[in-house]
Amino acid sequence: MKTRTFLMIACLVVVPLTIPAETLLDADGVWKGAYSIDMKMIELDDEEAFMLGGRGGWTYDSTLFVGGALYGLITDVPKKKPVLYRMRDYRLFYLGLLNEYEFHQERKIHSSISFLTGVGAIGYWPNTHGVESHTSSDFVIFETALHMVFNVVPGYRIGLGLGYRLVHGVKLAGTTSTDLSGPSLTLAFRFGGE
Repeated sequence: MKTRTFLMIACLVVVPLTIPAETLLDADGVWKGAYSIDMKMIELDDEEAFMLGGRGGWTYDSTLFVGGALYGLITDVPKKKPVLYRMRDYRLFYLGLLNEYEFHQERKIHSSISFLTGVGAIGYWPNTHGVESHTSSDFVIFETALHMVFNVVPGYRIGLGLGYRLVHGVKLAGTTSTDLSGPSLTLAFRFGGE
């Protein structure tokens, strides 16, 4: 009886190990390094603003990108109604984990969808030379975008994207999470991953 029970348990454990399992990522797939330099146009306090940043990570079979991204405000955006004496210009940055999937990447022009989940900070800084005082707030961000990607040469692509940022947790006088949430346009210069 003990021998029969042992053999049944052994079969239940060993037999599934010999059957190849289907997985989301093929074991024969290739991971390659990839990065990009991105320029984003956003709206902040009813003003157009530009952010510069980039992403770096790995692509799986030139379709799935897994990595991180970092963006920072590069234009001076004055707060229309200053909250504190001399606290007039916005400062903004965010970073996070980024996943992107490219559809039909072998075509000259194809599409992709990306998802970023991360954290950031916004604050006011004096717009004149003087005391380096500031006030700021942290926030959580979720950003998704659809991209049109142009294969220029092997290893180099240009992407145009339309996205939406959803921000939560801003605790800053005169600015809310809703003020930071909104659409964005992205121009990306992508390298590697092929």
